[in-house]
Amino acid sequence: MKTKKKVLAVILAAVVFAVAVILAGGYFFLLNQTAETGDRRSRNQFITGRTALAGDISSFLSVPPGTLEGLSLYVGENRQMSRALRVELQMTADGVLVVWPGELAEQGNAAALYGASVSVEKLTLAQLQKINLGKDFKNDADESPYDDMEDISYLTVVTLNEYANWFRRLVSGKLILSFHDESKISDPEAAMKMLCDSIEASLFDRKAVFVTENSQLLSIFDEKYPTLLRAATESEAKELFRAALLNKEIDKKSIPYDAVITGKNGIFSRFDSKRFISYAHSLDVAVMFDGVSSAKKAGRLKENGADMLFTDDIEALYNVVFEEE
Repeated sequence: MKTKKKVLAVILAAVVFAVAVILAGGYFFLLNQTAETGDRRSRNQFITGRTALAGDISSFLSVPPGTLEGLSLYVGENRQMSRALRVELQMTADGVLVVWPGELAEQGNAAALYGASVSVEKLTLAQLQKINLGKDFKNDADESPYDDMEDISYLTVVTLNEYANWFRRLVSGKLILSFHDESKISDPEAAMKMLCDSIEASLFDRKAVFVTENSQLLSIFDEKYPTLLRAATESEAKELFRAALLNKEIDKKSIPYDAVITGKNGIFSRFDSKRFISYAHSLDVAVMFDGVSSAKKAGRLKENGADMLFTDDIEALYNVVFEEE
């Protein structure tokens, strides 16, 4: 009996050891793959096999844009429908990245405090956070819900870092980030450092895509922050389209971007084919479509495998995109 127990113990120990070896081997294989690819091509969380909807708070008329109050209300109303959020950024006079609140001269009491030519890049963060963006704000029901509020901490200009952390606490989603006006970025290197530091600090390193056509910003991004995600430029996207037509073999590691985002102007309308989307996916590149307002178009894009649709009317497209989920 003792001999049988010893044999069983030896067999069990051998099995445990074999499993441990297999797991360790798998771990080191993945580690090696990550090292070889610089972690850029190891995974793309925007490719999930499901089409997601991305919202734009600036088109949500019930809230003052670029504020924590606006973010909270937007997410509360669209939590089940929107799995991503597009955010425009601008740099303050003292070099802080904030969420662009719209034209300041038209927002809250900004013009009353700083004059009709007020703008984000002309003011420091401290000055900007004295502005009450809820003052005289009228929602889509023509109501003024914030006029009597004394605490304006949720109704003023907010930093990217705080906004991203708030968004992460509210919902498990993704961010599409861009600068509102790149010509007004006084220090591109500092802007990119702050952008990427905020993404990493907020644990959005694989859940945020940076969008730009600015070659200077791109060179800084690709050189110093290669593990973060960015969208293809227009020329890169067109080159990928030509490669798809030819079914050209491309090394994944040679591709410096992680997503192709179409333009509202229809330049990339040919990119909605199943063939192109499948080709991009084979290279771990997500395909997203901007300016989608038609339910018919949304249904076709979903069928063809699109990863994300940007829309101003999430509610209208929700039933089409998620009807079978």
